Formats: sequence, C-alpha cells, structure tokens
Amino acid sequence: MKAFVHAFSLTPGKVNAGLELPGQFNQLQSNPIILLSDGRYFMPVAFNLSEAIYDCPFFWMNSDRSYAPVAVMNRGRFAEDAAANLLRTVFGAQNVYTDVQIKESKAKTVTDIDVLAVIGNKAVIAQVKSKRLTELARLGDETHLTNDFKLAVQEAYEQGLLSRRALFNSGCKLFSAEKEIHLSESIDDAYIVCVTLDHYPAVMHQLDVCLQKLADDPFPVAISIFDLKCWRFTCQIRSNLPTTCARGSP
Repeated sequence: MKAFVHAFSLTPGKVNAGLELPGQFNQLQSNPIILLSDGRYFMPVAFNLSEAIYDCPFFWMNSDRSYAPVAVMNRGRFAEDAAANLLRTVFGAQNVYTDVQIKESKAKTVTDIDVLAVIGNKAVIAQVKSKRLTELARLGDETHLTNDFKLAVQEAYEQGLLSRRALFNSGCKLFSAEKEIHLSESIDDAYIVCVTLDHYPAVMHQLDVCLQKLADDPFPVAISIFDLKCWRFTCQIRSNLPTTCARGSP
C-alpha cells in the first residue's frame, strides 16, 4: 500500500515548475494523491486515480530503454485484443477474427486487418492504433495536431480502405492464425472503424476537417477504445429490448 501511494502521490511546491498554460501536462494528472504537510494524504478527484493507473505504466515502461520495444509491441497487441473482445460480445465470438491477412495468392499478401467482424454479407473492419495525442497537439499546435491525426486515424483509414476493396474482390482469400476463413456469403459492404487506445479529444470534428479521402470513399467511424466499450454496451441493451411494447410504454 505504501509503494502504491508513493507511486501516485506528490508534494505541493515540488512539482509543476514549468506549468504555465491550460492544457499543459499537470503532474496532478499522473500523481493525483497529494501529500499534506501533516503526513495525511488528500485526493481531490477520485476519478483521476483511475486515469493515472491506466496511463502511467506507458511512461514507466518507456523509460526503460531495454524494455521499451517490447512494451510498444505488447501495447499494440493489447489494443487489438481489447477491441476484438468488445466486438465479440456484439457479433459473437465465431464471427470476429484478429490479425486477418488478405491474400491474392499464397505468396502475395494484399493487406491485413487488425479485427474483422462479419455478419451475413456485411463486415466491420477495425483498424486499431495505440498512438497517443501529444501535449503540443492538445495545446492546439496545428502541425502536431495534423501529424497525430495522420498516425492515429488517417493511416488506419487508408489501411481500412485497402482492406475494404480487397474484401469485395472474390479472388482474394482471408487467413487468420494461418487458417483460411470461409465466409458463408460474399461481402457486399464493409464499414471502417478507426480505434485509438487512448482518449482522443474532438476526434469526430477532426475527422470532418482533417480526413483526406476521395469523394466516393466512405467515411469511417473514429472512436477510442472507451467509446467502443460504450457502443458495445448500447448494442447489448438494444439487443435485449422486447420486439413489442405494451400500449403506453416508452
């Protein structure tokens, strides 16, 4: 318990020396427990601790240079697994595939899909990115904002577009875990979902302003893993609603 409190606490007057503007990193975000002068601890907002527990390990592991490459690889793997598990609760485990490779031939891979969900002749292509929004982008720096959007959403969208076109090609075959996926119906439409592992403020507005696409290309849905969880929960509620309601019922 002492080690936990120490990891997430700070002492007033010894932090935030460079904090000057709203939106800059405030150490209270990573250390939301305040050590008071009389030895007691004070936590103004309990939610901040939950956020810190989720965010801080990313920085702790990246500070270990020998482990950082492994941390990045595992972070990406976790992002895909988390998205897949959420989609399985909606589409069913048998209809969700991960690390899908689309091949024109045994030797030629067209592209890959992080998570693919299929229902009948419809598909959902989820491309998951673990890119974080940088502090300068949060402060409104247009160059960094555009670059972060490109890495977090634009690249995922372009990969999703390539996958979408390949799904419509009857000559392509799908593989997951080196096993071929046999679909009961040909896919006639596929929806692209760009998922970020971290909260991405105003991503829907940025999608409208920054997304580069051709006129005939479909718009994607861009959401964080947290929004995906809320969407999953909404779908479960709707699926449990009765098909008919008594007179006077909402």
